Amino acid sequence: MRDLVVSSVRASPAKPRRAPRLRRVPGDDALFVAQLLRLHAAERALAFALPDLSRRSPSVALGLVLSDHRRVTNLQIIRLELMIQAATGGLDATAAAATFPGGPPGDDQTDLGLALSDSADTLLAVPLAASRVAVAGYRSAIASAKRLGQYLSAELLSASLREKDGSAIVLCELADQAER
Repeated sequence: MRDLVVSSVRASPAKPRRAPRLRRVPGDDALFVAQLLRLHAAERALAFALPDLSRRSPSVALGLVLSDHRRVTNLQIIRLELMIQAATGGLDATAAAATFPGGPPGDDQTDLGLALSDSADTLLAVPLAASRVAVAGYRSAIASAKRLGQYLSAELLSASLREKDGSAIVLCELADQAER
């Protein structure tokens, strides 16, 4: 009988282990909202700058890439607004910025430096720099969302990060072509 019990225990599949849940620290919710608000402010500043950069573009191809980058940036803004509303219980980004400490930076910190020449490599410097800063912000926000158990927000932020990476690749290729 004992052999039968031992053999059935060996034959039964092991239970899948549940991933450990990361520890929640008080104030994590406010930190996460502040991260979302900073990303929102940066994306809005970029979306505001891109039409001007597109108009000043020396080539049609660069203008089209910058216009497409603006479309992607607007989708990212919409995602961030939805996540801000979900995390704050329905507050929009403006009301959340007034409510949560450490919200978006002031206008002086989101200025993307539009006093640039019209050369292609200089025009590309603005969205490339904004993308590099945003990538770090998105990675940090993804980690916070996972720690809070907000896996849908983490997935939406990951989608935005993938889009940022894709846009950065295209912009880098254009910058390389402009240097030749």
